[in-house]
Amino acid sequence: MTDIVPRWEWRSFGSDFGGAEARIAAAEQTRAVDSEEFYILSKRSGVNVKIRAGVLNVKVLLQTNEEGLEQWTPALKALFPLDAEALAEALRLLRVPPTQPLTGPFSLEGLLELVRPEGDLLAVHVTKQRACHSVNGCKAEIADLTVDGAPIRTVAVEHENPRLVGLTVHMLGLEGRENVNYIRGLKRLKGWEA
Repeated sequence: MTDIVPRWEWRSFGSDFGGAEARIAAAEQTRAVDSEEFYILSKRSGVNVKIRAGVLNVKVLLQTNEEGLEQWTPALKALFPLDAEALAEALRLLRVPPTQPLTGPFSLEGLLELVRPEGDLLAVHVTKQRACHSVNGCKAEIADLTVDGAPIRTVAVEHENPRLVGLTVHMLGLEGRENVNYIRGLKRLKGWEA
């Protein structure tokens, strides 16, 4: 088994990223991916809970450095149908106690039934068209999203080395933009955060 190396991330949301998009697109493309996902947002937590291709993935924020870059690491990965233990751990990380006894297995539909927008959790449907490139040794991504049907674009830079991420963000001319992770960005779009 390989050791998990936490990654430092920078991301911004908007409609146009100017010359940075052309600079990223001109670099070597490493992959292009279309996906359909659900994110589970919590009013009590900033943990990243994503469901894609029948897998529940949870990432937690380890730290934010003085430049505002964020270091994230995987905390849970579980296949659907989820057993009660995996669902209980996801709810613990979301800081939301179960509202009923957890008896698995839980399908995606069963999980989404537990998520009520009038409560502390919200399920957000996201489709992504991502183009990933290698820029300055970092993963640089341009993604067109629809969030519950509303379009938005995001640009990201990731690497294990925060200094390299910062240099790449500067090289791309993105340093004046706010670093906003997926969960904060989705919360803002849904009116859950200013």
